[in-house]
Amino acid sequence: MSTNQPDLTEQDLYTAIRRFILSVIPESEDVIQGLQNQIAMPDKAFIAMTTLFNDRIATNHFDYDVGKKDIVQPQKWTVQIDCYGEPSNAWATLLTTLFRDEYSTSQFPENIKPLYADDPKHLPIVNSEQQYEKRWMITACFQVNPKMSVSL
Repeated sequence: MSTNQPDLTEQDLYTAIRRFILSVIPESEDVIQGLQNQIAMPDKAFIAMTTLFNDRIATNHFDYDVGKKDIVQPQKWTVQIDCYGEPSNAWATLLTTLFRDEYSTSQFPENIKPLYADDPKHLPIVNSEQQYEKRWMITACFQVNPKMSVSL
């Protein structure tokens, strides 16, 4: 019996969220993956995404095909979205509103769907120049359905 890797990676999730953010906030040119070492923060307003949790939300479901079994593990993927700079409150409010609306579900691939998002929180940080940076943070949850196949 041989297995394949899941058909949905963390990078696929970041790409889908980034694509959505850029479609609703086109002026947010810098939408980056968080937790990068040896890289300075952008010097203009930007958005960073960081995975927090990946929780199973249901028992696997599966289908059989000739010589293989496809297995789907439904998961809740939780991501922290940090909005930095002057427009950060407006950006966080817009994203929270849209992640709670049917509109966003139609904008994502079939195997990635927004579930909900919490309210924006104001969490300023101190940058390397010892200056406060405006930051608004939201936590958004998505249902993802990665599929793996095993040969029979």
